[in-house]
Amino acid sequence: MNVKIPRPKGEIELLQGKGAYVGYRTIDLTDIRQIEFIGIGADTLQICIDSPQGRVIGQTQPGKDGSEAVQKINIEALNEAHDLYFVVKNRSYSLRDYIKFNR
Repeated sequence: MNVKIPRPKGEIELLQGKGAYVGYRTIDLTDIRQIEFIGIGADTLQICIDSPQGRVIGQTQPGKDGSEAVQKINIEALNEAHDLYFVVKNRSYSLRDYIKFNR
Protein backbone atom coordinates (compact mmCIF):
# COMPACT_ATOMS: atom_id res chain seq x y z
CA MET A 1 0.00 0.00 0.00
CA ASN A 2 1.26 3.48 -0.84
CA VAL A 3 0.00 6.58 0.96
CA LYS A 4 0.85 10.23 0.21
CA ILE A 5 1.03 12.35 3.36
CA PRO A 6 1.09 16.16 2.94
CA ARG A 7 3.49 17.94 5.31
CA PRO A 8 4.69 21.55 5.63
CA LYS A 9 8.10 20.60 4.19
CA GLY A 10 6.60 18.58 1.30
CA GLU A 11 4.76 15.33 0.76
CA ILE A 12 5.96 11.96 1.98
CA GLU A 13 5.34 8.79 -0.02
CA LEU A 14 4.77 6.04 2.55
CA LEU A 15 5.48 2.59 1.12
CA GLN A 16 3.89 -0.08 3.34
CA GLY A 17 4.57 -3.81 3.06
CA LYS A 18 6.97 -6.08 1.24
CA GLY A 19 7.10 -5.25 -2.46
CA ALA A 20 5.35 -1.85 -2.15
CA TYR A 21 6.76 0.58 -4.70
CA VAL A 22 6.59 3.96 -6.37
CA GLY A 23 7.63 4.20 -10.01
CA TYR A 24 8.62 6.81 -12.57
CA ARG A 25 8.33 6.27 -16.32
CA THR A 26 11.07 6.81 -18.89
CA ILE A 27 13.87 8.33 -16.83
CA ASP A 28 17.02 9.00 -18.87
CA LEU A 29 19.81 7.49 -16.76
CA THR A 30 22.61 8.30 -19.22
CA ASP A 31 25.71 9.35 -17.24
CA ILE A 32 23.82 9.08 -13.91
CA ARG A 33 25.92 7.31 -11.28
CA GLN A 34 24.06 8.17 -8.08
CA ILE A 35 20.50 8.77 -6.91
CA GLU A 36 20.02 10.99 -3.86
CA PHE A 37 16.80 11.28 -1.84
CA ILE A 38 15.49 11.81 1.66
CA GLY A 39 14.33 8.56 3.20
CA ILE A 40 12.82 7.45 6.48
CA GLY A 41 12.99 3.84 7.57
CA ALA A 42 14.97 0.98 9.01
CA ASP A 43 14.28 -1.23 5.97
CA THR A 44 16.09 -1.77 2.66
CA LEU A 45 14.79 0.17 -0.34
CA GLN A 46 15.79 -1.28 -3.72
CA ILE A 47 16.08 0.74 -6.91
CA CYS A 48 14.92 -1.40 -9.85
CA ILE A 49 14.57 -0.75 -13.56
CA ASP A 50 11.79 -1.61 -16.02
CA SER A 51 9.44 -3.18 -13.42
CA PRO A 52 9.11 -3.46 -9.63
CA GLN A 53 10.56 -6.97 -9.99
CA GLY A 54 13.23 -5.83 -12.46
CA ARG A 55 16.98 -5.73 -12.16
CA VAL A 56 18.22 -4.10 -8.95
CA ILE A 57 20.67 -1.31 -9.81
CA GLY A 58 21.15 -0.01 -6.25
CA GLN A 59 19.79 -0.23 -2.72
CA THR A 60 19.87 1.49 0.66
CA GLN A 61 21.40 -0.01 3.75
CA PRO A 62 18.93 -0.34 6.63
CA GLY A 63 19.25 2.52 9.10
CA LYS A 64 19.87 1.79 12.77
CA ASP A 65 17.08 3.94 14.18
CA GLY A 66 14.81 4.57 11.19
CA SER A 67 15.27 8.34 11.35
CA GLU A 68 15.04 10.67 8.36
CA ALA A 69 18.29 10.92 6.40
CA VAL A 70 19.66 11.89 3.01
CA GLN A 71 20.45 8.69 1.12
CA LYS A 72 23.07 8.71 -1.65
CA ILE A 73 22.88 5.45 -3.57
CA ASN A 74 25.46 4.58 -6.19
CA ILE A 75 23.81 2.88 -9.14
CA GLU A 76 24.90 0.65 -11.98
CA ALA A 77 25.97 2.57 -15.11
CA LEU A 78 23.17 2.69 -17.69
CA ASN A 79 23.20 4.70 -20.89
CA GLU A 80 19.54 4.86 -21.82
CA ALA A 81 16.07 5.61 -20.49
CA HIS A 82 14.33 3.13 -18.19
CA ASP A 83 11.29 3.04 -15.96
CA LEU A 84 12.62 3.46 -12.41
CA TYR A 85 11.08 1.86 -9.30
CA PHE A 86 11.78 2.31 -5.59
CA VAL A 87 10.75 -0.99 -3.98
CA VAL A 88 10.45 -1.93 -0.29
CA LYS A 89 12.30 -5.16 0.44
CA ASN A 90 10.56 -6.19 3.68
CA ARG A 91 8.35 -3.88 5.78
CA SER A 92 8.05 -0.16 5.04
CA TYR A 93 9.92 2.92 3.91
CA SER A 94 9.06 6.60 3.39
CA LEU A 95 10.34 8.90 0.66
CA ARG A 96 10.23 12.69 0.77
CA ASP A 97 9.32 14.60 -2.39
CA TYR A 98 13.01 15.08 -3.24
CA ILE A 99 14.95 12.93 -5.70
CA LYS A 100 18.21 14.13 -7.26
CA PHE A 101 20.11 12.40 -10.07
CA ASN A 102 23.88 12.90 -9.78
CA ARG A 103 26.58 12.33 -12.39
